Amino acid sequence: MIQDNNIPAFTLTVDQLKVNVQQWISECIKPPLKPVYLTRKELAQALKISLPTLDDYTTQGIIPHLRLGRSVRYEERTVFEALKSLSER
Repeated sequence: MIQDNNIPAFTLTVDQLKVNVQQWISECIKPPLKPVYLTRKELAQALKISLPTLDDYTTQGIIPHLRLGRSVRYEERTVFEALKSLSER
């Protein structure tokens, strides 16, 4: 094997390469963050809007929501992505 000073030379078996790649992937890929769900009041405070305005935006489909029985919850990430896409129009 010709060895150039600028190019490192090393030998790996297929199994060693597989292990190295799996380790690299596990270090680079993190599990998704746990979703954060907000109540109507929490989201209205975060957006600095009134509850009736939040209700209007929810009814109009501007802000995505989840209905759990009689309760309404907002997934923080989804709401802010929706608002970001509105601001980019």
